[in-house]
Amino acid sequence: RNRLDVVKPAVGGRVAYNQFKQSVARPRRDRDIAVGDQVMARNYRGRPNWVPGVIVGQSGPLSFTVRATTPRGSFTWRRHKDQLLARTTDPDREASDQEGYEFLAFPPSVDPVTSSAPTTSGPAASQEIQTAGARRYPTRDRRPPDRYQAGV
Repeated sequence: RNRLDVVKPAVGGRVAYNQFKQSVARPRRDRDIAVGDQVMARNYRGRPNWVPGVIVGQSGPLSFTVRATTPRGSFTWRRHKDQLLARTTDPDREASDQEGYEFLAFPPSVDPVTSSAPTTSGPAASQEIQTAGARRYPTRDRRPPDRYQAGV
């Protein structure tokens, strides 16, 4: 010990105490992953961020080989344990898992449904029709650009 230790004491004890508090406040949960488990794997190639997959093998103490199904096809990836989420299987969805996943480029179009309810005549009915066809935002007035002309 010297005089500097009195001015600025060692922080080792305080660091150990804070680490202990963190470990008590947030207990570590063990995620046991085995070959054949169905998981959601992190996709770094774009959307969707998580894709379904199956563990094919273990390539390290915390790394696994995953067979993932993406919109572009089926790939084999190596992922860390933190990049995998457990996926529960439903009996209804198992059949769709066997067939593969269909990814849609565009959402299906929604056709307006006409109801067979009796129509009411009068100003209220005509107002509803006009508001349904009106645009939500006004159209922008477009005109040709005003270009610089030196001689004018």
